[in-house]
Amino acid sequence: MEGNSRSAFVALQDNTQLHEWMAKPENSVFQAEPLAIHEAIIWAIEQNVVCKIWSNSMSSLLAIKSLKTVQALLSQYPNITIYWIKAHNGHLGNEKADLLAKRATIKGTAFNLKKPS
Repeated sequence: MEGNSRSAFVALQDNTQLHEWMAKPENSVFQAEPLAIHEAIIWAIEQNVVCKIWSNSMSSLLAIKSLKTVQALLSQYPNITIYWIKAHNGHLGNEKADLLAKRATIKGTAFNLKKPS
């Protein structure tokens, strides 16, 4: 499908990969990045860990600020924080997430989010 995007997140601790998640490219670019951030939040909650989530998408970070469900989760779990990181700057987690997002084209979890009308 034209205009679709892929997304992924990777969880690292001391440069060791703990978990990875990928979505198939069945959502718009405006849905893909916030979806990966949301899934990372859910994973951190389930693992009960202190977690810093880094995203290279400033537009996604601004978008999730307005999502009440995400803000409610973040206020309920102050051990989870979200930051912006410069893309393609050699940051291990960001580079791994980019590779996973590319692999998500072939395999990944399908999420069918409704596009806004």
